[in-house]
Amino acid sequence: MLRKRPAAARGRTDPEPVATREIFVDAEPRRVVVEEEYHLDQEISEHRSTVWGEKQPRGSIEWQVPYDGPRLRHVARSTAATRRLLRFRDAVVVGRLAVTDHEDTDLAAAAPLGENHDTVALTLPTHPAAFPHGEDLATGRHEARGRVDYRPWGAADEPDLDVFPVSCEIGIDDPDTTDDEARRVLDLDELRQVDMDAAHKLMEHATFRGELELAVEVCVTVDAPRRRAVEPPVVRRVSVELPHLTSADPDSLELRFSRRRVTFQHHAPTRSVEWRDIPTAVEEEHEDDRGNDARRHRFRSTRMRLALGQPGELFDRRELAVHVEVELPGYLLSGTQVKLFDAAGSPVAPPRRPVCRTVVHSTCTVVLDDAFAHRRFSPFQSIFFDELVPEQRRVGDVKSVLEMLGFEVEPEQNYDPPGPGELLSALRGVRGEGATSSGVVVIVRGRRAATHRRSQQGTEHQYSSRLDSGDLTLFVWGWATGDVAQLMRRMNELHRALRERFRPLRSRR
Repeated sequence: MLRKRPAAARGRTDPEPVATREIFVDAEPRRVVVEEEYHLDQEISEHRSTVWGEKQPRGSIEWQVPYDGPRLRHVARSTAATRRLLRFRDAVVVGRLAVTDHEDTDLAAAAPLGENHDTVALTLPTHPAAFPHGEDLATGRHEARGRVDYRPWGAADEPDLDVFPVSCEIGIDDPDTTDDEARRVLDLDELRQVDMDAAHKLMEHATFRGELELAVEVCVTVDAPRRRAVEPPVVRRVSVELPHLTSADPDSLELRFSRRRVTFQHHAPTRSVEWRDIPTAVEEEHEDDRGNDARRHRFRSTRMRLALGQPGELFDRRELAVHVEVELPGYLLSGTQVKLFDAAGSPVAPPRRPVCRTVVHSTCTVVLDDAFAHRRFSPFQSIFFDELVPEQRRVGDVKSVLEMLGFEVEPEQNYDPPGPGELLSALRGVRGEGATSSGVVVIVRGRRAATHRRSQQGTEHQYSSRLDSGDLTLFVWGWATGDVAQLMRRMNELHRALRERFRPLRSRR
């Protein structure tokens, strides 16, 4: 770490500043960090918007240099040498950080940069104010820190970027419509045909759950030169403000990533729930639309689902705040690139290379009225009819009533019944499009049975007859975007109309 003094210098009678400067000339920074920080405000509502936050972007270069090493401790043991060291008031250069592509920053004024080369001098202070206790030199406990603050994009009001680096997708879902296979009943988007497995899931489904799920997904977009590799960003922290956190049962909250249950933390001062370190994966990569030598990289996190077992108090609030912090390792959003050299001008070894990163803070305001309006509901009903022969014509009756209620019904699907003479069919109907769409899936299950009827005429004659009978069960699962009241009314009307239609059939028996 320390260079031995040359012979000419050792022969000097006055070893004051020269000796001190040579002691530090080969010192290397232990760590150099170049960081840029940006803030975004995002509103998730009917009219989505993303703007740069009120906090201005900032950049910083920090370095740490330890005062340690056997030779330095040897010098520090001498009282006279320590006094000479503390009298030396000029900062000593221990390295230089070469910067390129920094035109979109004010580094030239903040550093300032070297005259012949765009370099930032990394210095080590030696004046007495840097050493509150002289014994720190002898024990190796002291460490110097240096810092240069600069502003990305200079005096511009906001960064000149074609796309915002971070975008959050946040929604409120019914657990029965989630894409988490460990918890969902059916996937609505893939419900083109109700197969046998889906039919059994619906028949085994007991009731509609009252909880809500807050779904959070983070998308990161990075424009970088073609020759540069871009590391996948990391979502360092997600924080959801829950005003009723102090009164809610901790067991009523559950966090899941990719079907796995994940731990989270309660942050009492802000009444929030937070979790950390969520990786992202490459979603797509293509050339920049501007046609220059750049590529646009898109990354997406896994979908994070926070189940709220006691969501009632959310309905009294207008907004919900979600804070997301994303780190882009090895990349500066201003396009600046850096390379570290020691004081002698030699590149440093890979373990000592500078750490570059961009941190983006996104504050997302979810307008709950709009979120609830786009939430998909999935109410469930089970309707039972006894003393009814399970014939294929009954499936046609159900289809006719659905069409009467305005549903566009697809052809029924018939399955192999579980037993002889039984019935198992499925119907799927859709009504409306877009924000007012709704639909139903009806599983018709019939079981045949024989009924014996006895009658008596007078005191001596008794008659017994065998009649076909059975029962019919309808498992009705609906979904709606927005107002679920209309769907519930149609499901209730389906129940009433079928009762009216099947009553004469039962009275014959």
